[in-house]
Amino acid sequence: MDPPEQEPTSLMIPLPDDSIHHGPGPVRRQILQTMKKSGMMKTQAETAGVSVRNHHYQLGFSGCCTMIVCMLGILFAWVQYFQWSNTLSSTTMPIPAATVTTKTKPNSLPAKDKDAFAKLEIFVSAFPGDSSSERINGFAELQATLIRSLQFFWPLEQLSVTMVCDDTTYTNMEEQENVTSTAKSLFDPNIADKISIKYNTLTNHTMYGRGYYIQQLIMFWADNFTDAEYIGFVDDDTLLSRKVQPYDLFDVQGRPRAIVGTPEGKPKSWTDSVRYSFQWEPKVYGMNYFPVIVHRSLLEKMREYILSQHPQFTYFDEFYMSMIRRNGPLVNSEANGFSQFYMMMDYAYQKHPDEYDWHIETDKCEHFGFPGDHCKPFPRVSVHAGWYHLSKYKTKRDREEFVSEMLRIGYCFSLPAGNHSDIDEARCKKYWTDLNWRGEWQFELTPTIWRVNGTTAEGMRRSHEEKLKSRTPHVWDDSEMQRIFG
Repeated sequence: MDPPEQEPTSLMIPLPDDSIHHGPGPVRRQILQTMKKSGMMKTQAETAGVSVRNHHYQLGFSGCCTMIVCMLGILFAWVQYFQWSNTLSSTTMPIPAATVTTKTKPNSLPAKDKDAFAKLEIFVSAFPGDSSSERINGFAELQATLIRSLQFFWPLEQLSVTMVCDDTTYTNMEEQENVTSTAKSLFDPNIADKISIKYNTLTNHTMYGRGYYIQQLIMFWADNFTDAEYIGFVDDDTLLSRKVQPYDLFDVQGRPRAIVGTPEGKPKSWTDSVRYSFQWEPKVYGMNYFPVIVHRSLLEKMREYILSQHPQFTYFDEFYMSMIRRNGPLVNSEANGFSQFYMMMDYAYQKHPDEYDWHIETDKCEHFGFPGDHCKPFPRVSVHAGWYHLSKYKTKRDREEFVSEMLRIGYCFSLPAGNHSDIDEARCKKYWTDLNWRGEWQFELTPTIWRVNGTTAEGMRRSHEEKLKSRTPHVWDDSEMQRIFG
C-alpha cells in the first residue's frame, strides 16, 4: 500500500482558542470525538473523581444534622397530605363507574414518527459542474432531479436542507459568495430560509483524492456541518417518487426506517472496504434507498469504532487516506472503491440494531440468519435517477421527461383514498392498475427481489395497501402541476 503523499500531522490545525479541528467542516471544531483517549485525559478524569469522592466524605457533623432535619420535614409533609386527602374523599361525590371511559389502550404510547421527522435534516454534497454540457451533471442535475421532486413531494413547512460544496469551487470570498448565491437560486425563493449552504474547507487532493473521495469524506463528517438529530443523506440525483409523510421515514417508535439489501452480488471492492474498516464480515448493504437516515451520534461512534480496530492511526482521516489506498495507488479507483452508505448501515446493523427499523430486501431471510421481522417489505419514497437505466436519463432532456413522468405517477399514488375529481380520475387511471412499481419497488436498474418469494410478495401488497390508507392531504405546487399535467 502506498503511503499518503503528505504528512498526516497537517490534519491538525491549531485555533486561537487552542481547540483542534479534524475532518471537513465549515467551522474548525474540536477533535475530541475522534482522538484516542490519552493517558492525560484519563488521569484528569480520575483526579476529578477522587476530588468528588473526597468532597463526598467530608459531610461531617453539620451535614448529618441537615439531613435529619430534611427527613423530618418530609415526614411532616406526608402526614399533612394524607389528612387532606381523607377530608377530600369524605366531602366529594364519587364518580359513577359507568361515566369513566377511555379511547386508548392502557399501555398504548403516542406515535413518535412525527417528532422524529421534525428533527430530520436533508444532507447533500454537491458541486457546480459544467452547466454548458448537454449531459446532465452538477447543479443542473441537482435542480432537475432532487430539488424539483423535493419541492413537489416534501411537506415544505418541515423541510430543512444542508447543502455542502467544496472549497475548490472558489478562489476568493467574492467567488464563494457567487457560488452560495447560485446554490440558493436553485431552490424556490419561498423556502430560502430552510436551505443552508456550507463549505468543506479542508480539501487536499494529494491526501484525500478528488471529487468522489472528497464527497464521501464530507458525509463521514456530516455532524461537522449540521446539529440536526437525524441526518438524511441523499445524492444529487435522488428523485422522490411520491408524497413524503413521517411514517414513510420513521416507525411509530421514532426509529429511522432502513431499507437495505444483502452483500450478495454487490461490488467486490465495496464489500472489501467494510471488512477492512470494521474487521468483520458485512451483513447488510446500505446503498439501497434514499434518504439514508442515521442518528447524528452514529457518525461519531462509527469513526471511534473504526479507530479502535486500527490502532496504528490516531485520527479518522489518517485511516481514510489508508482505506482509499488499501489495494494500491489512489488512481486505482475500482480496487479501492467503497460506499459510505454501505459502511454506515452495516455498522448500524451490527452495533446499534435496535435503534433502526430494518427492512432487508431479500427472499432468503432465514438463509442469511436474519430475524423474520427484519425482512418485511416496505415501500420506498425515491428512486436513484442517475442509475435507474444504464443508458437513458443521462441528458438534460431525458432527465426532464423522466422526472416529469415520475412526478405524475407519484402525484396519483399520493392522493387520499376515496372519491376523486373527474380531473384526477382522468389523470391517474392508467397508473392505478397495479402496485407503484416504479416509485416504491424499484430503486435502480433492477426491481425489488421481494417479488420473487410468495410470502414477501404478499407483504409488498399489504404494505402498499397500508400506504394507500395512510394518505393525507398535501399542498401541491400549482406551477409544477401545470408543468406535468398541462
